[in-house]
Amino acid sequence: MGEIKSTMDIIMEKLKKIEISEEDKKRLLKKEAEETAKKLFAEYIEKGDPQAIIEQLNRLKEEKKEETKKALLKEAINRIQPYGSENEKIILLMSKLFQTDSSHLRKMISLAEEGLDKIKERCEKELLNKVKKREIYGSAVIPNIEVYPEWEKALKQVSDKLRSDMDNFISQLQ
Repeated sequence: MGEIKSTMDIIMEKLKKIEISEEDKKRLLKKEAEETAKKLFAEYIEKGDPQAIIEQLNRLKEEKKEETKKALLKEAINRIQPYGSENEKIILLMSKLFQTDSSHLRKMISLAEEGLDKIKERCEKELLNKVKKREIYGSAVIPNIEVYPEWEKALKQVSDKLRSDMDNFISQLQ
């Protein structure tokens, strides 16, 4: 009689015959690196120690290290926002990762915020004019630009441009 095999034995035999293509290996490496980067970034935001993140990166194999570094950079740039509360932490991490002066990164954020301040002023004036046309007056009338579509659009455009500029700056360093 033949040998009785467990389901696990059968699966393992079939898996031995399967080879992973280079493209699949790269895709798996990239996915794994992105997951690692998200974990590292979350840990960094929570604890605020860039050196610990760099040490963990250095422990990775060279191939995974580079992919994880790219994914970590992408995660950091996506989290940068004008007036963002985490910006300082993110800038510190980016400057440590790429061993660069952080003043240029801060200047990019500052310029974006200055541009938004001007747009915010304009949007507030527009909203006040709309309210006045409805004959609503008084010192208690404060426009809420957060729900104003023009503000939302401007905020998205400025944020996207800031991220693009930072991405370009960092890619020049690599």
